[in-house]
Amino acid sequence: CKIFGVISAWENRWMVTDTDDIEDSLEYFMDNVNRISSSEYRQPDDEDIINVYKHTNGVDKHEFRVNGIDTHIYDVGGLLFRNDKCRHYFDDVTAVMYVMAMSEYDNYRHGDASSPNKLTESLDLFKDLAENSELSKVPFIVFLNKKDIFREKLTKVPFKTITDWGQERFSGFDGNTCELNRQPPYRLDGTDPEFEECYDDALQYLITQLVNDNGAVNQADRFVRVYAVDSTDTQTFNMLFEGIKDAIMQKILFQLGFKS
Repeated sequence: CKIFGVISAWENRWMVTDTDDIEDSLEYFMDNVNRISSSEYRQPDDEDIINVYKHTNGVDKHEFRVNGIDTHIYDVGGLLFRNDKCRHYFDDVTAVMYVMAMSEYDNYRHGDASSPNKLTESLDLFKDLAENSELSKVPFIVFLNKKDIFREKLTKVPFKTITDWGQERFSGFDGNTCELNRQPPYRLDGTDPEFEECYDDALQYLITQLVNDNGAVNQADRFVRVYAVDSTDTQTFNMLFEGIKDAIMQKILFQLGFKS
């Protein structure tokens, strides 16, 4: 049976050394593989659609109108921001919406653990953008995405550690850490104070890498909003537009001579 073979391969994926490029959303589809592969499956539900992951190739433009605001979003692959061909997208920008997967602190590009992890790469790229003179007056809206996966991973994979290649991950972190694979397991529903303490410390560490005096952006000089969101949270869209409205107001105030 083909489905049995797929399920078996998934259940034994840890026998393969290079699993770092497996998308987080694949677990959702493997948990629902029987339903999706059924002859009765006709169309995806909202949860199926939300979990679909599409790599950004080049630049994707999206235009829509919400609450009377005409919005144009240019989705640019992260590494393309370092390409001079993308410079013209910096012209007349209302805000930069920057999305990074906070759950990728132990994932490496092409499985190469001797290179920086993907989350560190995202933090470094954010710093490059924040220091770009063409964006010096542009507000930033930052989404720390995949909060749900990040919370679960903290109970299984150390946030701060020395990798097999001798690299120290997040050496500046001095907060509380979760006991790995604890029994009984932590409650991740917000009712476990011990877990929430180690999660909050890890989250605040990431935020300080983005903003504040020692981060990429000093909030005294730049409008920045940081949101930690679930990978499939439909409320993220509402947060986005709240951030855009705040950014528009901030830009108007700046043009009138007011500072944040």
